[in-house]
Amino acid sequence: MNLQRTEFITNVSHDLQSPLKMIKGHLILLERMGNLNKEQQLYVKLIGDNVENMSRLVNKMLNLERLDMVETLNYSRFDFQEKTDEVVQLLSPSAHQKKVTIQTDYSGLATPYISADQTLIQQLMYNLIDNAIKYSQRGGVVSIRAEKEAALLHVSVRDEGKGIAPLDQPYLFERFYHSEEDISFETSAKGLGLAIVKSIAEKHGGSVEVDSQLGEGSTFKFTIPVHKLS
Repeated sequence: MNLQRTEFITNVSHDLQSPLKMIKGHLILLERMGNLNKEQQLYVKLIGDNVENMSRLVNKMLNLERLDMVETLNYSRFDFQEKTDEVVQLLSPSAHQKKVTIQTDYSGLATPYISADQTLIQQLMYNLIDNAIKYSQRGGVVSIRAEKEAALLHVSVRDEGKGIAPLDQPYLFERFYHSEEDISFETSAKGLGLAIVKSIAEKHGGSVEVDSQLGEGSTFKFTIPVHKLS
């Protein structure tokens, strides 16, 4: 049954990607033709933004399916601080666009080295930081903190956004969940991003949680075991 579901989602995702690429190609041609007035330029941008949101949604659907099929993680020894800084650098243009400052605190790490699946942990961090930037107020701060305690790695990503209603918080990590007031392709993609975070943490034997109050921002946290390093 799982194999049939995976094949179905893979086929549907492929069928969606083809027309999306065609739409993007036609939008590029429209922009290169020139002579578009301001209103026409606005519509072209809106279409392009929605195509990008749909593409992200399709890619995250595929990522979730791949995670479901993963049975063995590829553990390796790597510098968590270095790899997180790479993710921050990758997302810096998005943060700059919203004038969001990203702050990191690794003081709780006696050593930055951990043993985990590097690719998946970077994907987890990307989703959390990307989510924090998108939900931050313009000019806000995103704070990343990591520390080791006994045999556990604790990581938190905090934003200064509008916060999350208590009724919504228990469902944030479910696939495709969104609040009643926030329905769009973009928020569906974000919902999948948090589902990916949960899946990666749990595959490492860890857990995720959220701490949020309306008007005071949100803090997403995950904890994974710290394995002995060879």
